[in-house]
Amino acid sequence: MRVMVTGATGFLGGVLTRRLLAKGHAVIAVGRNREKLAKLAADGAQIVEMDLSAPPASPFDVACDDVAHCAALSSPWGRERRFSSG
Repeated sequence: MRVMVTGATGFLGGVLTRRLLAKGHAVIAVGRNREKLAKLAADGAQIVEMDLSAPPASPFDVACDDVAHCAALSSPWGRERRFSSG
């Protein structure tokens, strides 16, 4: 199975990405942290560096069987507009 994991450089997404790779799945790891993406690439993931809060610089097409959306702004404080989608 080919799975895209958003937030792959975060805690939850990183654990899921490594577990999927260990089980032999093809993984497209989407995240912001270049250093962590490089480690996931070394583990066998296809990587896409992207901040989901901003539109991508160029469109991309990714074929996958499933998506695990693990990206989030998780913080107990901050400006309301950073937490909204509008």
